[in-house]
Amino acid sequence: MEDNKHIPAGPYNLMELAQLYGVGRHVIKNWLEPFEDIIGPKIGNYYTVKQVKVIFEKLGEPEPRY
Repeated sequence: MEDNKHIPAGPYNLMELAQLYGVGRHVIKNWLEPFEDIIGPKIGNYYTVKQVKVIFEKLGEPEPRY
C-alpha cells in the first residue's frame, strides 16, 4: 500500500523548514544558498508559498515525520 501523505507547501520560516527536513538552521541555510537567486528574498521572516514550492522542487519534498 502506497502512502500518499505529503507536506503542504505553505509559508515557512527558516527554522520551520529546517524542522521539516530534520536538520539544523545552519544546514538548511547552506542547502538554500545555491538557489538564492531562484528563490528570492523572504517576505519578513517567511518564504512565500511560491518560494517554498521552489525549495521543495530543488531539495526534494521533505518526508512527513510522525
